[in-house]
Amino acid sequence: MTFKAFLSEWQLRGSFLISLLLQVLQFLPFNTRKRNPYMLLTGCLWILYLVTDKVAIYGISIASRTITDPTLKIHPQLLSFWTPILLLHLGGPDNITAFSLEDNQLWLRQILTLVSQILFAGYVLVRSWMNNSIRLLLLISSICVYIAGTLKYGERAWAFKRASTGSLRASMMSAGDPGPNYTDCVDRRLSSKLNAGIPEDIEESVNNLPIHPAEAGNDQPQVSNLYTAYNYYQAFKRLFVELILSYEDGKRSRLDFKKKNASEAFEMVGIELNFAYDALYTKALVAHTRAGCIIRATNMALVIAALLLFVVIDKKDFRDTDVLITYLLLVGALALEIGSLAVSLISDWTIVLLRSSYRDHQNLKGLEKPIFSILNWVRQPNKPRWSHSMKQHSLLRFCLHDQESWFAKRLANFNAKESFDKYWFTENKKVPGELENRIWESLLEKVPQEQDIHNFELADQYKSLNTCTASVFESCSELKWSTEGDFDKTLLLWHVATDICYNSQENQDENKDTSREASKLISRYLLYLLIVRPFTLSSTAVLGLIRYRDTCAELIQFFKEEEVVGHESPKDHKCCRSLYKVLCCRSGYCTAPDVERKSDACDNLLFMHTDVPPKKVKKDLSKSVLWDAVVLAKQLLELKHKMWKTMASVWIEMLCFVARNCRGDYHAKLLSEGGELLTCVWFLEAHLGLGDYFKMAIANTD
Repeated sequence: MTFKAFLSEWQLRGSFLISLLLQVLQFLPFNTRKRNPYMLLTGCLWILYLVTDKVAIYGISIASRTITDPTLKIHPQLLSFWTPILLLHLGGPDNITAFSLEDNQLWLRQILTLVSQILFAGYVLVRSWMNNSIRLLLLISSICVYIAGTLKYGERAWAFKRASTGSLRASMMSAGDPGPNYTDCVDRRLSSKLNAGIPEDIEESVNNLPIHPAEAGNDQPQVSNLYTAYNYYQAFKRLFVELILSYEDGKRSRLDFKKKNASEAFEMVGIELNFAYDALYTKALVAHTRAGCIIRATNMALVIAALLLFVVIDKKDFRDTDVLITYLLLVGALALEIGSLAVSLISDWTIVLLRSSYRDHQNLKGLEKPIFSILNWVRQPNKPRWSHSMKQHSLLRFCLHDQESWFAKRLANFNAKESFDKYWFTENKKVPGELENRIWESLLEKVPQEQDIHNFELADQYKSLNTCTASVFESCSELKWSTEGDFDKTLLLWHVATDICYNSQENQDENKDTSREASKLISRYLLYLLIVRPFTLSSTAVLGLIRYRDTCAELIQFFKEEEVVGHESPKDHKCCRSLYKVLCCRSGYCTAPDVERKSDACDNLLFMHTDVPPKKVKKDLSKSVLWDAVVLAKQLLELKHKMWKTMASVWIEMLCFVARNCRGDYHAKLLSEGGELLTCVWFLEAHLGLGDYFKMAIANTD
């Protein structure tokens, strides 16, 4: 057999087998995506997500094109039995529907693809039986798989529709409320005044709103936390679609969260965001409904029926290889259905829905404990529900290592160096508990008193970074200038100043201050957001990127003039040498000469005279903030023992400012990439009543 003949015979069989393999590969790792901070793994999962659908669609197209081919080596009726299995594959596993938030917005395209593939598969089914004797059992088996595939693919399209922004917003908005009847209230007031001489108070009191405790007498703390977090999620999910929260929800969560420590608060928010991820990127909104359960049970029954029917039919007209492939496809489809059912049964959603069903079905209460025990066995109880990491990008480190190597020149030839640098010079750091404590304490200090909830001026003060940092600068008013103007300028200014102060005291500061580390972590995290996730600072992102590039260019020029960046020998331009230097830089290894170079670079910057304001020299020719940052660093160093505490306070204010001003759909987008500290802070602020999330609801109660 020639290679061409072999390829012609096996391309159809291969497409079905490869599609099954991709389904298995897609099912296994996607639950880790919600806590995966690594870009390489995310890229691999993205490629897998795209290829899986394409292979299934390719298989259906080949089957519809070759079903009438007289030279086809596969029996037409067996091919018509295989094709609907690809509809099951297109339905996908339960733990992944959308890879990105934009996929949900394309739900109409998914419905169009659904209709076209169902029609193609139906054509193959009908065409294969037109000119062949009918095997009733095989026909019934094919119809069973076809119905199961249609239901599962339709379930996926339904999940896309329900997770789209428009559908989510519509499901959260109640019917129009006309409020109290004005004419009736006025008539009653006049009647009361005439009859008794006492005006009736027609305003409803909004004080003493009920606080709903977590259900539960003898619950395990983890079960109680899960159910409480689900109730909070049901209220606060409105933030993702830019809706206002109710005053009652805000008061209840504020009183509850004020009693928590940092660890408990971050854990509660992590569970809430886990529910949000499931709603936006999996089939959770469909699978845990009554219709979803019916579809799941029907699919399981139909696939089992198809398998049993195929076992008993006469297979003498089929090739042994094709029979084996049929068994693989059927058993694989059944295994995926069982796996999806198992994942659905031991999910957090099942536990909270069982709890919600207690009032109507008391016999379900006994299922909660065994399901939760299985869930803890499958997933360690203390395992974080998001990546619990914060990515770091240092402008100083980038400028010191950005050398004209062979590898860099090759990337520049393809206009890929800038994109490569953004990711290659980014590293992951775990969020330390000390940083969580510091952020939480800062948020608690700003929680308004109950009598101030109706004061809109308190909510409006969070819209300006300058007003947010006013309390920090009470004892150091000379720093106020640094937070005036555009936020991206302030961010870059403080980032460079923080790096200078941090590295200039590397050898002198033996006492590792937690404020020092917190300042460095938040500084590099926010710069990462500006460079790699600019949509989180959408209002000034473009200008911020220009300022970043100009500052980098000026800093590299200064280092070359001061010979901080050493010259390379010709051997350094060879490929292996360049790759070695890039890999060492990426892995974060910092040798003694590297530390010394950073210290020397910062000392050289601080040594320069900055009596002349940089704006007079630069004018509008460059957006660089390098020398403004040097001026700020000198002022900070003069604070001495108060320096790091002041810097940490400013950086926490900037982190909170970015969190509350980032749009809800952008926060939702970050959930698909392991989650971000930024989103956790955003939710914590909402729970504590900070910002203007409740403004409209409060106004309606006056």
